[in-house]
Amino acid sequence: MKDTRIQEARGLTQVSKIVQVDMKCGWQDLDAINDNGIDGIIIDRKYGNDTGSIYYVQVKCGDGYLQTSKKRPNVIGLQLGSQYILSHRKRWQKLQGPVIIIYVEFDTGKAWWGDLKSINSYTEENNNIILIPTQQRFGEHSIGDLRKLRNHVDLDRTLDVIEISNKNLIIGSFKKTLKELARDYYKSWSNSLVDERINPRLGPIIVSRIGWRHISYRGRGNENIIQSWQLLGAAKEIIKTNDKPYQIRKPDIFEDSSKKILHDYISLRSRVIFPNRQESVVQVVLKRKQEIEFNTGKITTQIWFYSVHEPRKAKKIL
Repeated sequence: MKDTRIQEARGLTQVSKIVQVDMKCGWQDLDAINDNGIDGIIIDRKYGNDTGSIYYVQVKCGDGYLQTSKKRPNVIGLQLGSQYILSHRKRWQKLQGPVIIIYVEFDTGKAWWGDLKSINSYTEENNNIILIPTQQRFGEHSIGDLRKLRNHVDLDRTLDVIEISNKNLIIGSFKKTLKELARDYYKSWSNSLVDERINPRLGPIIVSRIGWRHISYRGRGNENIIQSWQLLGAAKEIIKTNDKPYQIRKPDIFEDSSKKILHDYISLRSRVIFPNRQESVVQVVLKRKQEIEFNTGKITTQIWFYSVHEPRKAKKIL
């Protein structure tokens, strides 16, 4: 068995340096004899004062863990073993607060981090590895990213879970392109009975050119466009089942002598179980217009499907 103690010691030393010198936070080593999948704790500090937040850390160092793949050019694959991941993942999920893994390059000391509670850190194709996005370098700036994890780790667990079937999958084929299939699905959804477009809390949702133009707008970038096309089936099911809408922008208000008009955006978020890949959080964005007549008090509401994406992956909310 290869002795990895030198590598692990270098990894822990480098992480401790980055945390204490660069981030100006606290670092506490944990006794490895417990083998609980946690090597240390980052103690969050602002202006030298503890904030009360901590981040559990697993550290790996050395190229012996690396497993590259042409299919995943934008991630670092760490081969830890299926049994190790299976047993430790349960412990990581139970911990109260963010749990991250940090990979340290032995020769350079460069480091990258991944969220061990995120489903995106695991792949069903190979349960021996953990995935770390290459853009997630671990350094002084990373404390801001870690603080963001506090906001969604527990929130995701409270989301409704829906499961979509193969009939709602939109993937390319030999006969039609992904765009053609997505456009056909969208047209069918737009022309469907209201039962296929009604939300239990918001009522009927209009599926029109407004949504298609937005999700297909080139300015969103190819990756976001493709993602939205593939998620149309999930969007349809979320709209039909999710009864927990929330406003994501303050309304724009227009007013004259007879009425007030409000424009805002509403979000529906669910955890989606896909038949062809891992579970993911999906967000549907709806555009709403409300007209309030001063004389009668009558309120007229129209709501359009506007966008759909995976918020843990996409950079743009809309």
